[in-house]
Amino acid sequence: MSKLYIHDKQLSNITRTVVTDESGHSLFLLVGRWGTQGDALSLYRMNGTLVASIKQTSFAFGSRFEIYENYKKVGSLQKIFNWPGDFYYIKQLNWSVHGDIHNHYYKIHHFNKKSCKCVK
Repeated sequence: MSKLYIHDKQLSNITRTVVTDESGHSLFLLVGRWGTQGDALSLYRMNGTLVASIKQTSFAFGSRFEIYENYKKVGSLQKIFNWPGDFYYIKQLNWSVHGDIHNHYYKIHHFNKKSCKCVK
């Protein structure tokens, strides 16, 4: 599993954030804003090709997000509950996402297989 790095303090700003690997090589550019309804984040390769994007469609209880790959909607993410941590489910991809937003710790599973881990 690859390790990628994001400057987390910039995610709440309207900014561009470079995603790097362990060696510090720039791999992706994360552009957008996060936190309120209508906000979106887009992930680009360094050559400018759009890889994926996520858009927040509701902010009330059970926050919802739409996930796009190459401009095509591939799933909807909904916050199911948040105690003792956050739990999201993406039905179309059979992914579960759970962790702690305040401590920047998440795991993503496809069925029972861990596919990603995000740690601050």
